[in-house]
Amino acid sequence: MSFSHPWLLSLGGLIVLLGIFYFLKVRPERHGTALLFLWESVVPDKKYSALFRRLRDLWSFLLMASAFALITLALAGLHGNAGADRRDLLMVVDLSPSMAVEHAGVSRREEVRLALAGIIENLADGQRMTLAAASGASLTVVQNATDNRRALRRALESLSVGDEPLKPAALELLQYWRAALPDGRLVLWSDGGFTRRNAFELPAALELGKVGCPVDNVGIVNLELLRLPDGALQSWVEIFSGNDQPVELELVIAEGAPEAERQRLHLAIQPGGQRIPLLPIPAAQAGLWYYRLELPERDALAADNEVVAVLPAVPQFEVACLGNSPALRRLFRTWLAGGPFRASGGTPQLIIGSGSVEPVEHCNHYIVWAPEGESAWWQETADAAAETAILEVRQPEHPAMRWCDIDGIEVGGVRPLRPPDNALVLAESADGLPLIYLTEQAGRRIYVLNFDPESADFALRLAFPVLNGSMAMELLGNRQSPAGLYRIGDRLPGTGGVLQTPSGRTIAIDDAGVRLTESGIYTLQRGAVSYRLAAALLDRTTSDTDNSAVVSTVQALNAGPSLLRWLFVAALLLLGVEEWLYHWRKVG
Repeated sequence: MSFSHPWLLSLGGLIVLLGIFYFLKVRPERHGTALLFLWESVVPDKKYSALFRRLRDLWSFLLMASAFALITLALAGLHGNAGADRRDLLMVVDLSPSMAVEHAGVSRREEVRLALAGIIENLADGQRMTLAAASGASLTVVQNATDNRRALRRALESLSVGDEPLKPAALELLQYWRAALPDGRLVLWSDGGFTRRNAFELPAALELGKVGCPVDNVGIVNLELLRLPDGALQSWVEIFSGNDQPVELELVIAEGAPEAERQRLHLAIQPGGQRIPLLPIPAAQAGLWYYRLELPERDALAADNEVVAVLPAVPQFEVACLGNSPALRRLFRTWLAGGPFRASGGTPQLIIGSGSVEPVEHCNHYIVWAPEGESAWWQETADAAAETAILEVRQPEHPAMRWCDIDGIEVGGVRPLRPPDNALVLAESADGLPLIYLTEQAGRRIYVLNFDPESADFALRLAFPVLNGSMAMELLGNRQSPAGLYRIGDRLPGTGGVLQTPSGRTIAIDDAGVRLTESGIYTLQRGAVSYRLAAALLDRTTSDTDNSAVVSTVQALNAGPSLLRWLFVAALLLLGVEEWLYHWRKVG
């Protein structure tokens, strides 16, 4: 037992005064009566209450003294834990999407609510608590420092899980809050998923109250879409799995609406997850595309099972095909059939060809296969080279290479070439001969592929149109419209305009841009042109719900059960008993 205000115990000395008043003798008044029959009912009652008559002052004194003692203990702040820490508290609640993970029907956010509700209930008299929410890179005060339990409970109930994962930058802001709470305690309530970001370490002054236990989860953690020149949609998806065994699931791709399926794939996802290049979907229209996982049973986190993306519209480009390669001619015809390309009637914006390709005035983008002759874009060497080679990709994350898996494919028609000094080699042979590289000369950007697409049947592979399409779209791009899919927390560049969020808020975009903090579809208005873009979770750290390595560092927080209300209740009961006894004995 301990007291919040022990000096108030000195009020107990007033019980002596109470005793003096109670032991003062009260002389009853005498009244005469001539009616003897009244004594027949009075005498038995007087005998029955004789004991209380003799002890009435003692009973009243004991009851009133006990009630006064209880009130004194309540005012002194009697608590049930003598060694409790009664410093002010700053409680920061992690509202990352992973806090919605459930185990046995209870979410991690609900675990935090129950824990904080108990702490609020057991706050010591005068002990204050500040309640804050952490989401993304920001901290928000939900309830300023107060000892009002009702206000704290109301603020606690208002907290709900958000869309943006917690970033360590938010916790670094706590050092500025420390000055406002120099003698208090800072506690973060979280499942600890953020600690895996870049080997982040908690600040020394911050205690971690860990909630949640390890659970299995499967989710989409990365997705990219590409509109190929022939009008097809090429995409790849990365799916994470925290299960110990392979998980079989269905990946459903829909266009325009969730029920409008265009492709359904049965996949077996290995532990840890994998990246999967998907088959091109022909005649893909610009607009909304839905990627959804259908699992055999409900997993821990629903927020990463579906991603809505926007495939932006691509403007028309004028292109030309040079050379006599039948494979490139066939490819060029498909480009003109249903995509954003049209045959150039003047100066093309892109030239694809084979052999000796000369630069054309005002054309700045080229794709050259099986180069021949002399050029500033390559230089022949006297080294002997084999006619065939095995592709070894050196830059798998380059925008032109990430859409198809060509590593380990045999190619033919290889020549001994040396690229310009500023070339970025994307793939080469085992002996270092460049097979695919990107160079820039005199303001022109050129992809050079040092092998013949007809040889070794490379042109018959699915990678052939995808590789050409990704190189073409990387060269031309779409500089006017924003990307179709962002991660939550990414920043939309500040190029002006007005952004409407999925929740309906309107944000004017300044030079610094704006962070996308909600999941769903945004509308961007720039002048008379309107664009749609999407933001999704796509966060491996959040989807990995195994927090077994996270260790709770929070020390005991409860000041012990407050006895104040029970002391007051007991005092009132004693006063009631004394009042009842007083009226009862008064009859006698």
